[in-house]
Parts: sequence; C-alpha cells; structure tokens
Amino acid sequence: DAGANPDSEPQHLVQNAIMGSAFARHVLGRDNPTVGLMSNGTEEEKGNALCKESSKLLRHTPGINFIGNVEGHDVWETPPDVVVCDGFTGNVVLKNAEALSHAIFSMVKSEIKSGFWTKMGGLLAKPAFKRVHHRTNPDEVGGMPLLGLNGITIISHGSASPYAMK
Repeated sequence: DAGANPDSEPQHLVQNAIMGSAFARHVLGRDNPTVGLMSNGTEEEKGNALCKESSKLLRHTPGINFIGNVEGHDVWETPPDVVVCDGFTGNVVLKNAEALSHAIFSMVKSEIKSGFWTKMGGLLAKPAFKRVHHRTNPDEVGGMPLLGLNGITIISHGSASPYAMK
C-alpha cells in the first residue's frame, strides 16, 4: 500500500499480499512471486504490533511465498517481488526514495559543474546519467494500479505532472 490506507489491519496486509502476488504472477510474469513484509528488522520478533501479527498470518496463508520481514535497503538490493506494508509506511518509503533520487542527481550535477575536468567527464557520462534518470524518474511511471476494486484504477501523486498522467 503506497498511501491509500494509512491505518491497516493485519488481514489487510494479507489481502495486499494476495493481490500483489496475483499481479506479479499475471502481469509481471513471475512464476512464484516472493512476498516480504516491510519492517524495522528481518528478525521475526522485529516490528510493531501490526508487523508481528501480519507476519504470523502471512506465514500461514496458502499460495503466498512469504520470505519474512524485509528492511528498506532490501527494496533496492535484493527486492522481493511484492513488499507489503500499511499505507503510511508505504507512502513514506515511496516519497523518501523519490526525494533521495532527486537529491543525489542534484548533488552529482553540482559536483560535475565544479570544474573543467568533471564537466568533461560529465559529458562523457551523460548518456548513462540519462538512462539512470529515466529509470528513477517518477514521471516515467506516472501511477500504479489500485488493486482490489471492480475495475481499473490508476492512482498517482497529487503533484503528478501532465507528462506523468499521459
């Protein structure tokens, strides 16, 4: 959940895992999608009450390939196919990732402009920077499906650009 339901209950996270697994299987083509639960540690006893109870339920949900708790770095380093969490946490993770990407690009741009040789290197690396920017630019995705509804609904940021909406 990336923000639709900030106050979730354990059964909601199980439902999200089921829907996310179905999406990963049928839309992304994953044979046996892995599901991780966002928490503050990978150990089973870590997390708040919502995480602990959700983990117990997910471990016993048929058809879910639950791999346990995951942390923020797992989303980037060794991501499961599906990460479940409440909407508050998901929204914070999403917006933090977008802000970090923007900040890093701004810092790199500033450093490249700081001298002649870094400008020359930046020109050589410009195609690589464009490819990374394309992969990390939230406008390139624009939105994501809101699963569990009777119909197709794409949810986007309130600040989404016209390009993102297109």
